[in-house]
Amino acid sequence: MKLRKILSLILALSLMAGAPAMSALAETEIKVILNGEDLTFDVPPQMIGGRTLVPMRAIFEALGALVHYDEPTKTIFASAVGRKISMQIGNNVMLVDGKELVLDVPPQVVDNRTLVPIRAVSEGLDALVNWLDKTKTVVIETADFPGRLLAALKALDPDRGAAMGYGNSRLRETQYDTRSDFEHETLSAATFQYAGTLIELFREKDLEELKGFVEYFWTYVAIYGVADTLIALGELDPQDDSERALGLILDRIRDYGLAENRQVLDVSLEEIGNAQALIIRMQDTGWAHLSEHIAIVCYDSWSMLIFQLARDISGGKYTLYVNDGYGQGELGTVENTREAFLAAIGEFFAEGNGEDTEEDTGEGDTE
Repeated sequence: MKLRKILSLILALSLMAGAPAMSALAETEIKVILNGEDLTFDVPPQMIGGRTLVPMRAIFEALGALVHYDEPTKTIFASAVGRKISMQIGNNVMLVDGKELVLDVPPQVVDNRTLVPIRAVSEGLDALVNWLDKTKTVVIETADFPGRLLAALKALDPDRGAAMGYGNSRLRETQYDTRSDFEHETLSAATFQYAGTLIELFREKDLEELKGFVEYFWTYVAIYGVADTLIALGELDPQDDSERALGLILDRIRDYGLAENRQVLDVSLEEIGNAQALIIRMQDTGWAHLSEHIAIVCYDSWSMLIFQLARDISGGKYTLYVNDGYGQGELGTVENTREAFLAAIGEFFAEGNGEDTEEDTGEGDTE
């Protein structure tokens, strides 16, 4: 397929150039994502009365609304997508096309800036809003957002969706398949194929290059996963190798929630005994057979193992798996925390495991 050839070339060039470093997630700052893009405000979002408030004009304009503030009456007027909103500073009643809606927290002035409740105004303009408590993120999708349109389609395999926990949604199915491909196939295959290169990076403790390795192969999987979905939907011709096709795929990666920094949340180096471990923290979806914690471990200066802590299909239990490049084995149930994950890997080596592994010279590396 011509499309796969050109994407492989682009990915190869990006790897040679070096992937950009990921920025660390802020632990406490509230983030707002609109249609897959981060929104920035000159005054940061604030939590007041259990609701997130943001600067008035910035959020309305981001949602494509015309906004007017009437100073004498302290009233905000906004209109977009055939809807009209009005709300008043300090008043708990918001009007949407003349219908009264009661707000938990009214618009208010903080540090001389007018702040409005982001969920209320977004839903008033027919957008979907989700709050991700773990990462303190507000996710907004407008009615014409491609990710929302894909979410309205039923999964190709709803029975598997029910079993794995992602439900009857084509969007969630696409996300699940991409994560599963990355975690269970591509990451392990790439790790052992490029073992020699990775071992050198571990010896040099080159975290930026190791991050680039993870980011590159996540992008590789996401491109092909999204391309297959677009071809199935008829949005993409499999023979189209144009810049337009690539741009569409990259846009949909973001739209479908598959951008690297939405799924690969953190990559860090840890020493576990005499071993060096690259710890990869993935977005915790709660779906079966996916992991929040993954470790690529270099030990004895030349041997490689991959550890994954994956959610069981039966419920809330997590099982630790180890992969030596020849097969995968279970190591028992482990609590789904970073501390427990690292401790379990430490116990694995403390018990003398892995000592009989043949030396990997990295001969599988290719230029």
